[in-house]
Amino acid sequence: MKDNAKITTRFTVIAGLVLTAASSNATVTYFNGYLGTTSESAGVGAANELIFAGDVSNSDLIEGMTPTITGWTIANGAHPDELTDGIHGDTFAAEGNSVAGAWTTVGATAEYNLGTGANGLGFDITSIQTIAAWVNVGFADQAWTIDVQPVGGSYATLATVDYDGTTDGGATKVTLSGLNATGIEAIRFTANQVNGGANGGQFTPRELDVFGTDTVAVPEPSSAALLGLGGLALIFRRRK
Repeated sequence: MKDNAKITTRFTVIAGLVLTAASSNATVTYFNGYLGTTSESAGVGAANELIFAGDVSNSDLIEGMTPTITGWTIANGAHPDELTDGIHGDTFAAEGNSVAGAWTTVGATAEYNLGTGANGLGFDITSIQTIAAWVNVGFADQAWTIDVQPVGGSYATLATVDYDGTTDGGATKVTLSGLNATGIEAIRFTANQVNGGANGGQFTPRELDVFGTDTVAVPEPSSAALLGLGGLALIFRRRK
């Protein structure tokens, strides 16, 4: 991994917008009060196409989910369903000339309905990991808009990712951690343009992983607790 592929993160708050200053290769911007810590890495060159194969999760919140999709190139075995199968996949040749992942178009979307969870309050999303890989050209880069929908609310942008980490094949991985997205019932990924539009601005993601836990209600003070506090206050007054 190249040293210049490490992120140094700073936050600047401007009119409610939180900007993340990253390396020259990766830019991640957080919106709408959402915060996070970003890390990214790349394996440059065809020999590194499978470098993140062991990093995919098979137990995250969207594991096994079938997304609601728009756009996408459905050819040579490529399909967004591959992004939540917990499998990175092999090379194009080893897969029998089949794309072991998805193949974007600019503006393609994949939406995952998490539901309201065990407590009916949605989920606290704590981290998101995206992996892309390809043997050559710039299809291993990645660019996303990530939107989240609170329970009973509307979609709002959590972050945008633009990672130009490779030029001649390899793989990229971007992780957004320490997220403060709470009470979320759905998440949507929109593929943006990479490489300045070269090669159609497309890329080939291998896996999307979303981690989190059921949102838990903040308990309100019980009547007994309030009465107890009132009794303590009375005792203190009598002692004065």
